[in-house]
Amino acid sequence: MIMNSPIRHISGPLTRLTSLLAFPKHRTIRKLMRKLHHFHFNTGREIAVKPPRGVKIITVAPDGPLPVKLTTTIRTKLYKTVLLGAKKGEEAMQKILKRKFKKQK
Repeated sequence: MIMNSPIRHISGPLTRLTSLLAFPKHRTIRKLMRKLHHFHFNTGREIAVKPPRGVKIITVAPDGPLPVKLTTTIRTKLYKTVLLGAKKGEEAMQKILKRKFKKQK
């Protein structure tokens, strides 16, 4: 599971203003996002932290908040974020390969 925020991050409900700005012409989507987004987002996080028995989930997530937001256009911040993602992806692959080789022995 690849995440764009720390695994323990909890999302609060969207405000009316935020949902209006995000979906100005789609009233139904605004309502659904306001009522359901944070619930399903947080449920997904809980499953990643404590998966059901027999399920193994490998998460790739930053340790802290990313230096970018949804609309960031500053090149240096975007570049830092890409480098962080590559680093976290490499770390995850090393863990996966270690597990695979342990099972083969």
